[in-house]
Amino acid sequence: MEAFYHALTSTYHAMFWISVVYALFLQITRKSWERRYTWATVVGGVALVGLVVRWRYTQAPRDFTDEALLNWAWWEWTWHFCAACIPIIAWQSWQDRKKIMHALGYRRTIV
Repeated sequence: MEAFYHALTSTYHAMFWISVVYALFLQITRKSWERRYTWATVVGGVALVGLVVRWRYTQAPRDFTDEALLNWAWWEWTWHFCAACIPIIAWQSWQDRKKIMHALGYRRTIV
């Protein structure tokens, strides 16, 4: 059972770092997708979480009932999305901060 919990926590850490790399990728390639392809970045993020959760499913205990397996899967998706959202929300907040600072700087030059 200890190996199961270790695998569980390591996938949360892995999901966090995969999301950090994904945010860096989006930052580097920002101009190629910025306005028209926002949907593609969301689909990419959901697919990354889906791949990690799918791998976690292969590591799950096999003695679950159908209801317990459904409950387990729901919690896995939820917590992996939480782990993945932290870097993406931080990256988006940084982008918003840059836009606001640019707008304030632009106003300062006019006044």
